[in-house]
Amino acid sequence: MNNYLLRNAATFITVLLLTSCSQKVVKFVPEQPSISKGSVIYIYRPNALANIVVSPGVIVDGEKKFDIKNDAYNYFYLPAGQHHIELDLPERFQGNKSVGFSIEPNSIKYFRITTSMKFEMNKLYGRTFDISEVLASEAVEELAECEYLGNKKSMVQNKVNTDDSQRLEEKPDSPIDDPGSKFSISKTRNPFSK
Repeated sequence: MNNYLLRNAATFITVLLLTSCSQKVVKFVPEQPSISKGSVIYIYRPNALANIVVSPGVIVDGEKKFDIKNDAYNYFYLPAGQHHIELDLPERFQGNKSVGFSIEPNSIKYFRITTSMKFEMNKLYGRTFDISEVLASEAVEELAECEYLGNKKSMVQNKVNTDDSQRLEEKPDSPIDDPGSKFSISKTRNPFSK
């Protein structure tokens, strides 16, 4: 019996080691700027336990673009010239929450958001969010470990017979959202209700 358990444990450890060693290295490839769209701006937030549940809004030139969550990134295009990025956070958060910058045509810029919490005896803890520009070499390594926040729904193009026009229709991500699915939340009932 002991030999059996020992063999199974050894097999499990071997399989675990082989699968962990065979992990693919994910390489981040940045979106390229274009004349029609503009230069590319990446904003990312590396994984950190501090303030993990806080997802500040990213405001670019006075317009909110998206919320940036922990361990994630997003990108957008901007024309050449002067711009301003600001994090939408309550006043209790400290740090460098905005940055102004100039961008050249057909270029890529990377901005990292870092966060921390500082605990001191007999004081309220300090929460900080900082946004700063980083070099491409540093950003590309960190972006490879972050999740892309962009549009996750796949778009399917369907032809419509009226006026020979085309429209985009969203394809559901899961069977729960699919009206043709056999499973539906509306078909379930709460066992605690009367």
